[in-house]
Amino acid sequence: RLKPFAIGLGVVFATSFVYFLFSTHDLIQLRLTHPYMTSTTLGLAGAIGVWFFLFNTYMSIPRILLGIFSLGILLFSGSRGALVALIISTLLAFLIENKHVQRLVISVSIALGIALFALGQHFEINSLQRLTSLYTTDRDIIWSDTFSIIRQAPLSGVGNYLLGRSLAPTSD
Repeated sequence: RLKPFAIGLGVVFATSFVYFLFSTHDLIQLRLTHPYMTSTTLGLAGAIGVWFFLFNTYMSIPRILLGIFSLGILLFSGSRGALVALIISTLLAFLIENKHVQRLVISVSIALGIALFALGQHFEINSLQRLTSLYTTDRDIIWSDTFSIIRQAPLSGVGNYLLGRSLAPTSD
């Protein structure tokens, strides 16, 4: 029943690669993007595609291709949240799952992911190096400012249009 969803993921991945091929972006220096999605959304779509590959009982060439492309999309999107979700869910499934074939598929997938990640680190691919970085892209400053505003007006808030004026630019 999820076959149309998997086909949709394939279309998203294909359009992302086509967009990359016809753009001036360098995949070594920048994160993978899509004309209508953020890098984080692409990462989550990649994680979902990997879940399709890992937890589907029917083995086929399209399923294998979807798994490989999904892992590539996830890694080159540089989305740390999607990677953490994939790692935790896969490890939990590995501990819970009793089927030997599924354990083998999960083990091979983990090994492939580690190998791709190591290659990315070796060749200094920025989107893959970002996955181990602790740099918050100044989100910590925005969240700190937001929490101070919440403390100042806990019941009434400041509203959508006034919040921007209350936040300090991250360059400050």
